[in-house]
Amino acid sequence: MSKKYKFLFALSLLIIFISSLTAFVRGRDMMGDGMGEMMDDMTLMNRWLSGETLPIDLKAPRPKENEISINTGKIIYETRCVFCHGLKGDGKGENASKLQTKPRDFTFGVYKFRSTPTGGLPTDDDIFKTISRGLHGTAMLPWLGLTTDQKWSVAYYIKTFSDAFEDDEKSEIVKIPKANKSSMDYIKQGKMIYQKSECLVCHGFEGYGDGTNADQLKDDWQQPIRPTNFRQQLLKRGLEIEDIYLTIATGLNGTPMPSFSDSLTQDEIMALAYYIQSIAPERSADMGMMMRQDVHPDEQAGMMIDHVMMPSNLEDLKTKETGSRSRLGVLIQRITPELAKLFNISENEGALVADVLKGSPAERGGIERGDVIVEFDGQPAKGIEELPKIVARTEPGSEVDVVVIRDGKRKVIKTTIDQPEDTGVTAPNNIEKMGLRVQAITSELMQSLDLDSQNGVLVANVIFDSPAGAAGILRGDVILEINREKINNLNDFQEKMDKTDTKDTVLFLIKRSGSTIFIAVNKEFKK
Repeated sequence: MSKKYKFLFALSLLIIFISSLTAFVRGRDMMGDGMGEMMDDMTLMNRWLSGETLPIDLKAPRPKENEISINTGKIIYETRCVFCHGLKGDGKGENASKLQTKPRDFTFGVYKFRSTPTGGLPTDDDIFKTISRGLHGTAMLPWLGLTTDQKWSVAYYIKTFSDAFEDDEKSEIVKIPKANKSSMDYIKQGKMIYQKSECLVCHGFEGYGDGTNADQLKDDWQQPIRPTNFRQQLLKRGLEIEDIYLTIATGLNGTPMPSFSDSLTQDEIMALAYYIQSIAPERSADMGMMMRQDVHPDEQAGMMIDHVMMPSNLEDLKTKETGSRSRLGVLIQRITPELAKLFNISENEGALVADVLKGSPAERGGIERGDVIVEFDGQPAKGIEELPKIVARTEPGSEVDVVVIRDGKRKVIKTTIDQPEDTGVTAPNNIEKMGLRVQAITSELMQSLDLDSQNGVLVANVIFDSPAGAAGILRGDVILEINREKINNLNDFQEKMDKTDTKDTVLFLIKRSGSTIFIAVNKEFKK
């Protein structure tokens, strides 16, 4: 290694250390003023897990793309990204084979999510967006633990895996027009375009991913690929109209999804985007509320009303970690025009109960699947947006009247609102050193995150510059074992962590994206 490179490498390390201080303070969930920021990160992750597109500021200052920033990105990449994307950027990391959605092979220079025309390379902004926002439904989580400069550095380094960027002439950005119709008008127009175009050949007549060609599709590397089920899958890029528009307009490089820019007008693409948005599952995590919507007739699911009110100050958090909550215990869904006809109700009237949680206030009170909740505690529930907010304002322990429409008749049901299981977010002393914060897996979390059991503990936060972060543990992971001993709940986790020596290397069995992996965490990790 030349002296020049050694100097730049050392300087890069120094830059990482300095820039990581902000992330470390923001993420040190057990230490004073860092708590509030950590809670912000947890809220953002909860919002993302619920399907929301996270906000980013592309106008903020960014580091220059030079040898120093690229080397900084290299160090971060080799600490955080190699587990999936591989040391050479070829998508062959040690965890790659266990993932349903295979990691991107950066060496080809082929990127699905871009703002550039079909066949083009992504812009720096495009790569930065993916790092910052993640890709829904995949193991690519948003890197909330990195600073803005660190994310840009990783983006710069990723480009070095492909020679294509060296000759890139900077393609034009696909412009997104302003909407000139109401959303309802666009949806009606978009449904016609969807049915008349080739969309249904792959995605199916109703968007369930069951088109005539669905089982025959392969990507450019001859690997089988399934079309998106718009009704049940979170869209990887996000549910914002702009994101859906770009996917339709630019296509997905390396896949059978073409660009429609030549066959459809901008207004037609906009209409198609609105239609796809209208049938896609809706998830929101506003103020910690975990909700989902799914309108498939055979798999009715919806939004879980489990509104978590986060405490507003640190002292309250220390004494009452999880804040106050209120729960009705139903899964609700939006009433579509088709459902309104079948249930003989108004399209804008109430929220349809798709399921009732066992042991919940709703079950005890007598609310049933198929009921339409139109009023809660004297307040009209005009739809799935209003009902969770009303429940959230209700004091746990209150007896309320819930008005439902059942078999065409109004029925008043009395029920007592309670609190869901305590998630018990925790960080004992021996866990602080590892940079982990975990929480119990409640029945609500299990359903909301599509987990198959309540065994283990959920990783709620990981400090970037920590032993756990360096080893590759991610937010959203489920810890099943510690040192080959099974973890059933939060108490098990605390007890087994207390038994570990402060200098031990701890072996975790992690469940991630439906697969399990072993991760060794060295407590003596040096920043």
